[in-house]
Amino acid sequence: MNLFAPPTQEFKRENPTPGMVRARCFVVYDLGTHLDPKFPTKDDGSENWRHLIQVQWELDELMEFKGEKVPMVATKRYTLSAHKKSILRADAESWRGKKFTDEELKAAGGINVEKFLGVPALLNIQINDDFANVTSVNPPIKGSEAAPQFYPSRFFTLANPDPDVWAQMSKKTRDFISSSREVKSGQVKLPELLDDSKKAPF
Repeated sequence: MNLFAPPTQEFKRENPTPGMVRARCFVVYDLGTHLDPKFPTKDDGSENWRHLIQVQWELDELMEFKGEKVPMVATKRYTLSAHKKSILRADAESWRGKKFTDEELKAAGGINVEKFLGVPALLNIQINDDFANVTSVNPPIKGSEAAPQFYPSRFFTLANPDPDVWAQMSKKTRDFISSSREVKSGQVKLPELLDDSKKAPF
């Protein structure tokens, strides 16, 4: 009896329709500190480390997953910075419809990214090399907010790693966090993964 390896089936990623789409934030993950792969050194010759976060929105556009129609998801990674030139600050200001003042940020201790959770938005999606990129985050049009939230909100910080949220992450995201400087140095101990069946598809 012969045994054949089946032909590789090409994976087809299903991307949202490019353009403006209503959305709602449901994920904010602390990814830890990583060496910038494009610019690993600064002008002064020192290593260029960046503290990253990952923000995800569920979209009003649906896809089929395990026989069920569920919202598509858009993802964007940011450097965790409230600097005036940071992309995180620019998107947060665009999203809320007004700029932060220095006094406001000082009083709050910076931009509280956990407050993004559950907030509706109007995203501009651009497809580049078969990847969906979030090019702008805007406040929703009055009277036309996103549908009620479908996925439960998930917040993860290396300061206090939540084992339930850790178990729900995709393996790709967990591996990236595991490669962070905080984890590799032993500064942070990640939860043990006891049940891999809860992980999300994104």
